Amino acid sequence: MRYFLIILLLINCSIKYIEKIEKVSEPNNQEPYLTLKYQKSFKKIPYSLPILTTISGIGTSIFLKSKGYVMLSNEVLALSLLSSTGMVGYNMRKLPKDFIPKEPFKVKLEGTDYITSFSCDDKGFLKINILEFAPFYKEGINFKLTIISPENKNLGSFSVNTEKIKDKLVKTRMRRYPPELIITSFSFDDSTGDKDMFLDADEKGRIVLTIKNKGKGIAEDLEVKITPINQFSFVNIPRSIKIDNINIMEEKRIIIPISAEKEVPNQELSLKIEVLEPYFQADAEPVILKFETRKFEPPNLILYDKGVEEGEIVANKSANISLVIYNQGKGRAEDVECEVKVPEGVKYLGEVSKFYFGNMEPMAWQKIDFPIFVGARYKEDSLKINLIIKEKREEFSKNIILSFPLNKPIKRPKEIVFKGKEEMGPYLPPPPTLTVDVDVNIPKTNMDNPYGVAVIIGNKLYEHKDVPNVDYADNDARIVKEYLIKTLGYKEDNIIFILNGKKSDFDKVFGTERDYKGQLYNYVEPNKSDVFIYYSGHGAPDIETKSGYFLPVEADPNYVKITGYPLETFFKNLSQIKARSITVIIDACFSGTSERGMLIARASPLTGVVIEKEVKENINLFTSAKEDEISSWYPEKNHSLFTYYFLKGISGDADLDRNREISFGELKEYVSENVSKIARRLNRKQTPQFRGDEKKIIVKY
Repeated sequence: MRYFLIILLLINCSIKYIEKIEKVSEPNNQEPYLTLKYQKSFKKIPYSLPILTTISGIGTSIFLKSKGYVMLSNEVLALSLLSSTGMVGYNMRKLPKDFIPKEPFKVKLEGTDYITSFSCDDKGFLKINILEFAPFYKEGINFKLTIISPENKNLGSFSVNTEKIKDKLVKTRMRRYPPELIITSFSFDDSTGDKDMFLDADEKGRIVLTIKNKGKGIAEDLEVKITPINQFSFVNIPRSIKIDNINIMEEKRIIIPISAEKEVPNQELSLKIEVLEPYFQADAEPVILKFETRKFEPPNLILYDKGVEEGEIVANKSANISLVIYNQGKGRAEDVECEVKVPEGVKYLGEVSKFYFGNMEPMAWQKIDFPIFVGARYKEDSLKINLIIKEKREEFSKNIILSFPLNKPIKRPKEIVFKGKEEMGPYLPPPPTLTVDVDVNIPKTNMDNPYGVAVIIGNKLYEHKDVPNVDYADNDARIVKEYLIKTLGYKEDNIIFILNGKKSDFDKVFGTERDYKGQLYNYVEPNKSDVFIYYSGHGAPDIETKSGYFLPVEADPNYVKITGYPLETFFKNLSQIKARSITVIIDACFSGTSERGMLIARASPLTGVVIEKEVKENINLFTSAKEDEISSWYPEKNHSLFTYYFLKGISGDADLDRNREISFGELKEYVSENVSKIARRLNRKQTPQFRGDEKKIIVKY
């Protein structure tokens, strides 16, 4: 008896169902339905298996009995007969009467985003009214429908011959259905200008709308109407934009160019934006957009400082000269170019004598380095170099004569520092920052990742008195977002962007230890979405367990187990997401130290956390440093050291074989080499780590 129960248990545990759906009939003029039959059954065991089991059991029993093992022989025979009986009984099982799902099946029209739903009758017949898809009908083109079960299982696709019902389809298409228009997002940006989210004088900007049609009819001949709510001047905004159509379930992004004239004052603009539909008057609910303009401020390009690497300039010898060009004005300098001209008797040895800086924001600076050779017959007491600074507008260009004494000590470049207001006089602003190449030279590719989902977190401002701020985390996060959209093809609506994230933000986005279904989980389309996660901020270890934690901005690192967000939970919950791929970029260290000292009081030195031990094999993981290293900042570039070279890599510099594709392997090699090199110059060690598929392509140009 015990064998029989064991066999039944094993068979029941291995029960597998087969779901299928078959075409019963095509639509016709009398019945414009595609009729399908849903079937669900047990997976059958081949009958040859119980027969072979019985025969082998009898043979083995006879053999064992001949050897004197009578009891064992009887048990083997009983086991084989019971196994065969159990398999035959399994095949004779029938499904219960209520096996047909009560919930509706989803039906997707291939080639569109349109999805509708139909339910089976009590006999399992699914009748799909093809006239539902009439707005998409084109003469001579058949429909292809994909059927998805209530459990989101793809049951297959069916081609529908539309020839027999084309007259009905045409008539139904002409019988217009109202659209349902929604403005899903609206914003102002000055992405073609200085990106300060103000419309500056003499600057171009844009209004960006995303409009979705959720109705059953195509929206045609739409008008985007822009109405000023308040008074403003010297801003050019179109009052009306026409849109040909928005198909059913289509989402369309509309870009409306605007501009400010040079005379524009500081002012706030309030605009009412409407999307008007002429036939049904099925207008979208209007929205109010507000943004500000900034009056014109002139740039002022000056030579801020100069130096000579050798400490002096001597006749019949070469010298390496450094100059710092600085925008002291309150306005942006555009298309800045500097040209160096040396006098007769002096040879310019540099590769180029013209240096192009592009746009220079207020307080931005650029450093020029070039070599010269002073001839033996040069008799002047000083070396005069002509520095020609050209700006797009002639009135802001300058011609500066530099004078260097010969045979006298001169300041070296390493002594060039930016002094405060008190030392330099009342007219200089605080120390300037560079205009960074990776911030402005963001490559635009043809990559399109409509299902890609990203989470970007930049934690800069920490609330605990013992936790220093992460100076460039916010800038890191903003620029990474720009690369995701412009270079990697992610949609802005699919990016969860958080600055100064709290513990509640981590729980909400990534889920908790008890519930892994956070916001990220819900954003992902199973087996379609590529997931990209970027974090810049502090990490911290638990001293007792040596486990790693992300440090939310309100966290106390001395109680990180309570106030932090555990890496273990983070990676565990990620493993529950059925994404096509997952990439995680962590620009933080988990050693308990930072650029400005220890995060955890009375706990120095600490052993770092090995992040990779928590990671599943299907995740591509970049970390900025090894477990016992500090993640460094790169003040000259307004970024962390790791993120700067990560961005520079995917902007094209990591394309080592010049095939216009960058793999994770190429990116790993490029980032590791450059980060380690610059870190050594900062008198520290930083070694980025990567674990994942090195052959996978991250960007194509």
